[in-house]
Amino acid sequence: MNPKKLAKLKRELEGLRRRGGIKSRDLERLASRMGRERRSQQTGDPQWVNEELDWRPLGIPSHPGDMPRGTAGSVMNQLEEDLFRLEELYGDY
Repeated sequence: MNPKKLAKLKRELEGLRRRGGIKSRDLERLASRMGRERRSQQTGDPQWVNEELDWRPLGIPSHPGDMPRGTAGSVMNQLEEDLFRLEELYGDY
């Protein structure tokens, strides 16, 4: 991860915040690019984890259609925290 990739992830997250009609796959793709991996469970929403950096699991509901605005905002807030952590780790790369 380098500063250029971090800047691109930040722009993508900001773009998602500005637009409406966010789908779960948009957030899943961003979580994956930030180093999270999907862990399926038998109940509840799939959890996205980063075992290497020991981040707290992130649930991203994968229902059809657009995600409710509040749910999408909550997921994006957590992804933004992840981005801050990545900047602390790799920002001076």
